[in-house]
Parts: sequence; structure tokens; C-alpha cells
Amino acid sequence: MSTPKKKTPAVSISKCVIGQKVRLRSGKIATLEKVVTDYVYPYLMRHRDGGQTSNRKNGRYWKSGRDSKDDIVAFLPLPPKKAAKAKPSTLRAEQQKIIRRVLKLLKGLL
Repeated sequence: MSTPKKKTPAVSISKCVIGQKVRLRSGKIATLEKVVTDYVYPYLMRHRDGGQTSNRKNGRYWKSGRDSKDDIVAFLPLPPKKAAKAKPSTLRAEQQKIIRRVLKLLKGLL
């Protein structure tokens, strides 16, 4: 009896930086393009072939957690200049920006 091949687990994208490249389960490379705070799958990935997918914070493509060729399995290192300027693109940071904008708008209305 053969042992089933163990797949690489997906990795959390919460510390990924916009513009950072990642390796997908399929072996392809994608780039974190942007974070959209009000999406269930907020991390939008641009593939080298021009395709686009979105992933959950845990790096998974499917909500159920089943394996997909579009799961993120590794981060590729940033070039030194980008690494020095990099700020994690966390969902919380994006939400805080939106809250600050709304409060500023409300303050202007009062």
C-alpha cells in the first residue's frame, strides 16, 4: 500500500507586502497586487500569465480549506531596497485607514 503524497500547507499572507512575490501550490509565481478590506477573499494576486485570483488570510484559495493549485505555499524574498521600505499589508491596517477617513469626513460634517 502506498502512502499518499503529503501536500505543502498554505501559509498566512497577513505579513506579505504589496508587490511581494509568492509561490503557489502549482509552482507558479504570483504577486500580491492589493488588499480589498470588504472582500471575503481580500488578497488579490496577479499571476505572471496575466491571470488573477484572490485568497483568504490563511493563504487558501478555497474557504473550505481543501487544497487548490492557487494556494500560497511560500513567500519569495523581497529585493533589499523593497525590504527596507516594506510595511505588512495587513487587513487591520487597511481597516484603520478607512476608519480614519470616515471619522475625518464625519468631523467635517459637524
